[in-house]
Amino acid sequence: LLCNKIDGLAPSQRRMCQARPDLMPLIAKGVHRAWYECQWQFRNNKWNCTHNGTKFFAGPVPDSATKESAFEYAIKSAGILYEIVKACGEGRLGASCGCAKHDVSFQRSKRRTQVSPSQRWRWGGCSVDLGFGLNYTREFVDGREIQRTTRSLMNRHNLEAGRLAITKNLTKSCRCHGVSGSCNVRTCWIALPSFRQVGNNLRQKFVSARRVDAILGGKRRRPHILKIRNKARKPSPRELVFLDTSPEFCERDRRTGIFGTSGRQCNGSAQNYSGCDSLCCNRGYRTAEYDKQEPCRCKFFWCCTVTCQKCIRKVKTYTCN
Repeated sequence: LLCNKIDGLAPSQRRMCQARPDLMPLIAKGVHRAWYECQWQFRNNKWNCTHNGTKFFAGPVPDSATKESAFEYAIKSAGILYEIVKACGEGRLGASCGCAKHDVSFQRSKRRTQVSPSQRWRWGGCSVDLGFGLNYTREFVDGREIQRTTRSLMNRHNLEAGRLAITKNLTKSCRCHGVSGSCNVRTCWIALPSFRQVGNNLRQKFVSARRVDAILGGKRRRPHILKIRNKARKPSPRELVFLDTSPEFCERDRRTGIFGTSGRQCNGSAQNYSGCDSLCCNRGYRTAEYDKQEPCRCKFFWCCTVTCQKCIRKVKTYTCN
């Protein structure tokens, strides 16, 4: 019943939903996590990850094949993987997954850690189990991209780049053991990075995203692989790729889901892309001033209270016309 109520599922996604309805809330949570992170990463840009919305977690993100669309596909894929792997480690998915065997190759690659020669550490705790999450997200999220088109090639590439932003940025977490906190021995395990780190990583990939073309292949001469425009090589798996140049995002366009920048708050003193001249697309902006009450001159009294005075601070806001 749940799966029939979700609008926009592809046939393969609906079958997977019916087989594992318990994963649908995690997928929804992953998309929401990705959406909030996307808005935070682009909070000072003309495009701030606001659009007419997706068909929940199943439908496509924008129709355009721009850098912005590439980022949304990648961050959505990362968010879904993040939630499923997190649930695995917390034991919420039963026998499907749990704690992974500790990775010796990870141990070798991360040997240069903040551990003095006199300290020792050993694998223990619950390391993240990526296997189930990767397999499921590839099958579910990529299940829409079955057509052999240039756009589907682009989407699949960016979906995988989003997952790599997690799998290539795992961290080692440790807990100390010893008398009086001496940390003679540490127990360590492989952990997920924070999702802010994932967002920061994909934001950097957005800045250096590659415009690509498709190489046709096969008897039917369909899009076969992507190559960087004006270059003879393929993009690396961790790079974001796009097909079309981005619009200005200045004016509202209901057809493409662009909200424009009218009514957005801007930085009156900044000279970069978050400054009012840039963000407001040279249309001008309105300045307003109001009084904001906040605690100040706080004092601590033993034991255990803090008393503060109330101060008034004048705050200026700048809003795009």
